[in-house]
Amino acid sequence: MAGERDSGGAEEDDVDHYAVLGLPSGEEGASLTLKQIEKAYRDQSGLRHPDKRPDEPNATADFGRLRSSFELLKDEPKREFDARLRARRDLALRHSTLSAERRKLAADLDERERAAAAGGKEEVLDPAEQAKRREKKVATELKREFEQFQARMAAEKAAPTSTSGMRRKRRMEGWQHWIRRGF
Repeated sequence: MAGERDSGGAEEDDVDHYAVLGLPSGEEGASLTLKQIEKAYRDQSGLRHPDKRPDEPNATADFGRLRSSFELLKDEPKREFDARLRARRDLALRHSTLSAERRKLAADLDERERAAAAGGKEEVLDPAEQAKRREKKVATELKREFEQFQARMAAEKAAPTSTSGMRRKRRMEGWQHWIRRGF
């Protein structure tokens, strides 16, 4: 008989008795008064009574669960189950958070493995680092193009000066102005 009671108690621990009565759980449920619990029980018993639902086969069991939840909640010392229930929910929340972190780590690992298989030498960088590298590459390319332009202009400068040569000289000075400013 004691073994039956233990298994029933373990099953009872898994039930949110506040939810059975249609009440809020957690901190909000713990602060409910006995009058509020009795009112919720009366409302739910009127809806769930087996006489009101003769066609439903589980109506008697549902009403029994409602009755046992009410008995447990109306007895203040027996409400300690609520602390265990909250602790169990917090633990489940922590596990779900850990699961999300593990999924992210696994996704990152998969991404790195794909990159290694694809290019071998390519390393996976975060978007900010990729943007920095692109900027460096563009800046290097611009400097190279500018040096080519300056070399061309120097070659033209050595040639006899004409009106168009003066214009080119002014254009080159303008480019140098922009380079000094750092684009």
